[in-house]
Amino acid sequence: MVRNGIMKKFITVSFGIFVLSAVLAACSDGSDTNEPSPTARVATPTITPFVPVPTAATPSPTPFQIPTPGPTATPRPIPTPTPSQPTPMPTGIDMRRNGFTTALIAVTYDPGTASEINSDPYVIRIPEDALKTPATFTLLIADPFNFRNKVSQNEEPLYAFALRVENDSEPTRALIENFNKQLELTITSGNIGQGVKFYRVAPDGTVAMDSTGLVVRSGKLTHPLNSTTVGWLVTNVRR
Repeated sequence: MVRNGIMKKFITVSFGIFVLSAVLAACSDGSDTNEPSPTARVATPTITPFVPVPTAATPSPTPFQIPTPGPTATPRPIPTPTPSQPTPMPTGIDMRRNGFTTALIAVTYDPGTASEINSDPYVIRIPEDALKTPATFTLLIADPFNFRNKVSQNEEPLYAFALRVENDSEPTRALIENFNKQLELTITSGNIGQGVKFYRVAPDGTVAMDSTGLVVRSGKLTHPLNSTTVGWLVTNVRR
């Protein structure tokens, strides 16, 4: 029994040696003697270069664009403003520059038609043949107190007024200084009495008595007016 077991082990070992020899012989045939056995080799990985494949779902980048402004944002050249031409000053004596600064009333006049300036206590009648051109009549007034040093101490200034007449037929609206037919002034007031005096006021402020044509009744005076180059002053006895 022991002998048979030894024989079986011997046969098995011999068969294993035979198989191993055959394998070694097959591997060493035509190979480098220094090359390691198949059991000692390590497989070398194959490196494939990376080539990016474009993905259809990824769109190519679009350059950033600034939104185009609307039509109202389109810059336009700013026009250079044209200097406005100053309104030419009418030629002639303007009593507004000589203390008669307040315009009380203005009326228009057409040749051939009588007109009237009416502002209490003044009434100035403009005859139909006073001028040959259409015009604008403006009644100017001043503070009578400003003339107290121009008259005697026993006089009290009551009214100070003037006329400004513009020629409406001319672009420059030149001032008309004289009338073809005189105007008629009426002042109605309880201050009018027998002691009333009527003065002409020059552009420089000096006064001179102007009694020609003056008619004074209780509470009313009348006087002709024939020029716009002066103003007028009415006084009464100081009470």
